[in-house]
Amino acid sequence: MSRRDVIRTPYGRHRPPVKDGRGVALRVLSEAHQVRAFGADLLDRTLATGDLDAREAALARELVLGVVRHRLTLDRLIDRHLHGKPSNLDPRLREILRLGLYQCLWLERIPDHAAVNEAVDQAKRLVGRRAAGLVNGLLRTILGQVVRIGPPGDGLPAAHQFCVDAQRVCDLDHAWLPDPTSDPAGYWSAATSHPRALVGRWLKRYGPARTEQICLYGACRPHQWLRPNRLRISAAELARRLRLEGAGAEPLEDTAVLYIDGPPPVTTAAFAEGLFQPQDITGIEVVQVLDPQPGELILDLCAAPGTKTAAIAERIGNQGMVFACDRDMDRLAAGCDNFMRLGVTAVQLIAPQELSDFRSRYGAPDAILLDVPCSNTGVLARRPEARYRFTPRRLAGLTKVQSELLDRSAELAWPGTRLLYNTCSIAREENEAVVERFLERHPGWKLADAALRLPSVGRADSPPRDGGFWALMRNEASDSADRSDSPS
Repeated sequence: MSRRDVIRTPYGRHRPPVKDGRGVALRVLSEAHQVRAFGADLLDRTLATGDLDAREAALARELVLGVVRHRLTLDRLIDRHLHGKPSNLDPRLREILRLGLYQCLWLERIPDHAAVNEAVDQAKRLVGRRAAGLVNGLLRTILGQVVRIGPPGDGLPAAHQFCVDAQRVCDLDHAWLPDPTSDPAGYWSAATSHPRALVGRWLKRYGPARTEQICLYGACRPHQWLRPNRLRISAAELARRLRLEGAGAEPLEDTAVLYIDGPPPVTTAAFAEGLFQPQDITGIEVVQVLDPQPGELILDLCAAPGTKTAAIAERIGNQGMVFACDRDMDRLAAGCDNFMRLGVTAVQLIAPQELSDFRSRYGAPDAILLDVPCSNTGVLARRPEARYRFTPRRLAGLTKVQSELLDRSAELAWPGTRLLYNTCSIAREENEAVVERFLERHPGWKLADAALRLPSVGRADSPPRDGGFWALMRNEASDSADRSDSPS
């Protein structure tokens, strides 16, 4: 074994690379705790080494994201069954218990005995025989309290049950959660693993019914929408093509295709042929609202990884130009392979420092898309760790950056330019409030339209979707304004 095959664990010892999904998940979660990093980021770097086959890599991803998504619920279960102080529990054992419980209660295809045995083996190997006994006893005790895992019944929610996914709840034989009637914030926080302060904000602004939908969305695996490549295929044709490959797929008008089941979309032949791009319908709607036209010059700020950039180029039929800019140019440049796959040619990457003379080199843009960094509170199913990072201080920092980016966008515009401000947040401070202050600072700009989309697992009258906000503004300054800095 070469030296490069040996990596350092968070506990100071050297171990060879782990080759199974459960082991990788444990290592990633343990390291994330030790160095205070984001588990999803560590997972991506770990899987990029190619040490795991596709099946084990998929298991590792499911376990890491699932444990992160349900961390508060898992910890409440664990802590209620410990005999000592929860703070005294070895962090390695906590991760092992989280992984074991997640497999038993959330994953239908893994037998309970297999998950428990693996957790016991991990505890014995990493901590010791006594720790293995604790893990075995605690997991089996909790499993013995499970009455059923299935569809919700009448009169729910209740303090003895929590959300497994959009269609299933887990009932225990006793009440172990806050009462949903007297303490709704406490209940939904514990039952769907969202910080209590965040749930309280939603209850205050949106009320109980919509807060329940937001919480259920954040507790579920993200749904999969596909954007058909307008250059090559319609939504109906794409759905038919995917069904031929053994997938379940349903078109939504001619806008998107809901991928219901089947192999990972990015492994299909249709993906390799550039027939679609994974993208939620809320993101697809943003480009529709921008309404780019053939021949227009479009500026996409904060463009990485280029998903909306490609959508704009598709909508203009590669006739015109989309200038894509991001402070992380490496991440944006990595999307060039995706542009090639989709047959997108009307894209040019520009670095942030090139914006200072953008108008003199290229002309003022007809439209600007500003997809700003945000708290991600509208996409917590996809970015589960964001729920634990939400603080008033961080929110204030984000709104400052968002306002600065809006002001910079206005400097690049000319009379008639459309400016679409977009976030994947549902916090008013990042959305309506930022836009209102911008319009006060720039009286020449007028609000044309705006919409807030709340995340939802889907209902009979509406499809599942991510949350987000957009505001379309127009520069209505006098058309006699100086355009002499535009190229002739």
